[in-house]
Amino acid sequence: PIAEINASFLIKEGILVRPSIYFVPVSCNVTGTYATAYSQGIAKNDERNNLIANITNQMVKNGRQILILVKLIEHGDILESLIPNSFFIHGAHTGKQRSDWLDKMRRREAPVTIATSIFDEGVDVKPLDGLILAGSGKSQTRALQRIGRVIRSYSDEKTGFVKKDAFIVDFMDDMKYMRNHSKRRKAMYETEPEFVIKVYQ
Repeated sequence: PIAEINASFLIKEGILVRPSIYFVPVSCNVTGTYATAYSQGIAKNDERNNLIANITNQMVKNGRQILILVKLIEHGDILESLIPNSFFIHGAHTGKQRSDWLDKMRRREAPVTIATSIFDEGVDVKPLDGLILAGSGKSQTRALQRIGRVIRSYSDEKTGFVKKDAFIVDFMDDMKYMRNHSKRRKAMYETEPEFVIKVYQ
């Protein structure tokens, strides 16, 4: 490479907005294989899912347009049932359904979008200014890519909306397997000096 340009440089240049990343602690006793533990501690964890719903509702009240990312279809279905005015978009939807919903998001007419990994690449919705990483995961690079979905600068002359920052919620999952994954994501965010990172106690 000739040069490496990180997100913090682009934030200083005004090309990206500064994210505030809040780690919310969640604990759960899980057992068995990774798949079983993930189901118990993440996808079907009532306490965690209700917490996501409550945080989302507050973010909507604060005027945020939110993307919630999940790993499993089952998890997305659960969250969609808990969160009013949300829409869960995944691989089973047609190209037209996806395109129509993305257009609503770009017009800021879609307050809450829940999505699987189809949003990991090739999706550009600059008005997004809220993100909830509901699906855990150990990939630091992918976590940073997901942060990138909501920190792109955006303004709309017609409505006067100007995106000034991004509000991101991740989880410090204190449970088997997921504990180290959370620590890895936090370590990745900390490599960016312009990211504001807070851990709720």
